[in-house]
Amino acid sequence: TWALPLGWTIASGENTNAITINAGTASGNISVNAQNSCGSSAAVSLTVNVLPATPSIPGPITGQTTVCPNTTDLVYSVEEVSGATNYNWSLPSGWTIVSGTGTNAITVNAGTASGNISVSAQNSCGSSAAVSFEVNVLPATPSIPGPIAGQTTVCPNATGLVYSNEEVSGATSY
Repeated sequence: TWALPLGWTIASGENTNAITINAGTASGNISVNAQNSCGSSAAVSLTVNVLPATPSIPGPITGQTTVCPNTTDLVYSVEEVSGATNYNWSLPSGWTIVSGTGTNAITVNAGTASGNISVSAQNSCGSSAAVSFEVNVLPATPSIPGPIAGQTTVCPNATGLVYSNEEVSGATSY
């Protein structure tokens, strides 16, 4: 006779020496004893441990959404996920993890490409779906403006003098 932990069921082979079972959520003992018309043997047991279920999807990623190219020491994180033993992060092309690989908080150096940061929670039973976070890399620091055009000698208290230079690509103000 087979005995199973609470919530486990025998799918087939109930009165044989080999059973197929469906595991439940509780750890415990699988026990069996042999029987015939003269009686039952003592039982032998095997302890079975149910691992935590596949982790749930991590909550939202927190961190800066807009960064300058090649910014260093940016922190991105998610709340800890119950039962997770590892976190698998992916970053936009050219970005690198400086520290925190496998944890729920990473420190990264940005590259020059925008994209998504994503993370999934993992344990020995599987991996959750990933959650993503869009990050945008701003244009690089503008180049040095060209020469200033305008009068180089002026009269005292002159008004309406205009000075300019050529437009610099990527500049939003001067």
